[in-house]
Amino acid sequence: MRIPSLMFVIVLAFSGAACDDGSKKTENNVNNINNVNNVNNVNNGYCGDGRILGVEECDDGNMASNDGCSSDCLWEYTCGDGVREFTEECDGEDFGESTCVAWGHAGGLLSCSAECTVDDSACEDTNVNLLGWYRMETMSAQEMNTADTNNMCVIHEYGQGAVLRGMPGRIGDSIFFDSTSDLRAYMDCGPGYEGTESLTVEAWIQATMIGMDLSMIVSSVESYEATGLGFYMALTPDFMLEAGVGDWDAAVVSTGMVPTGSWHHVAFTWDGTTLTLFVDGLPAGVSVDHPGGPVPVMTDSRFYVASNFLTGGTAENGHFFTGYLDEIKIWDVARTSVEICQDAGGVWFEEACIL
Repeated sequence: MRIPSLMFVIVLAFSGAACDDGSKKTENNVNNINNVNNVNNVNNGYCGDGRILGVEECDDGNMASNDGCSSDCLWEYTCGDGVREFTEECDGEDFGESTCVAWGHAGGLLSCSAECTVDDSACEDTNVNLLGWYRMETMSAQEMNTADTNNMCVIHEYGQGAVLRGMPGRIGDSIFFDSTSDLRAYMDCGPGYEGTESLTVEAWIQATMIGMDLSMIVSSVESYEATGLGFYMALTPDFMLEAGVGDWDAAVVSTGMVPTGSWHHVAFTWDGTTLTLFVDGLPAGVSVDHPGGPVPVMTDSRFYVASNFLTGGTAENGHFFTGYLDEIKIWDVARTSVEICQDAGGVWFEEACIL
């Protein structure tokens, strides 16, 4: 009776050992396959991992199509087909919203490289009609006017820290002016602009939620007397755009506010008879008939940025601007709606500005 029992135990033991050995081999095989896959993934990647490896033409970190890079990580567009798509800056004659002005130049024409990137080497930095151009790029106490007049602007601040230079701008850098508390600052850019038969003033602004009685963006002023105004462009206390030429009582106010906290292109044109406001390339209210004649010639006018000049060389309290200013331009012509649209980074299409 003992022998069969012993044989039964031996058989069970052998049988159990054989079963355990088989499961371990299967487990080891799975681990080996996983290790190989991991090594392959590390070395070769996979479509959707955000890395361009192997035969991939692109990899935008997902496996979705119709976003420029297909689910197979192949480009879904072709540079050179004349249509600007996805990551292309341009394609042939299609530049989207890009113009020389939007790239920080006075004018000229962009070209498109064979790689569908913008080439601005043929753009122009001078224009016979550009009276003043304040790029707001300076890191010093002075801002050079790069137009023909070459006036030098000097920054004045009543409290340390009222001006922050080298701030991120709409094109390159910008300058931040702070009128809160006792800070307050402005730029004196020399003699005012006078005697022109027509005019365009434009700027990129990013205003804060702090509004004054009238926040001057630019002003060419001598006094508050009837003959003391060349022109000005400002924000009202409720952030409407306001501008006037030669007459304080003939100012034009926009029908809508300029949003705060983001960059916006503001401008006005005056052709000698009509004054028109623009916000982000679009007309911003009803054009107003304006007294004819040139911009007045004055005895002691100055061109101020971020405030208003009063006789005696002081800035008027209550008219300081708070926010970022960039790319201020003064033209001696009334630029067209198409040009204003392009300056604002828009595309003129079917008698409308598309941003």
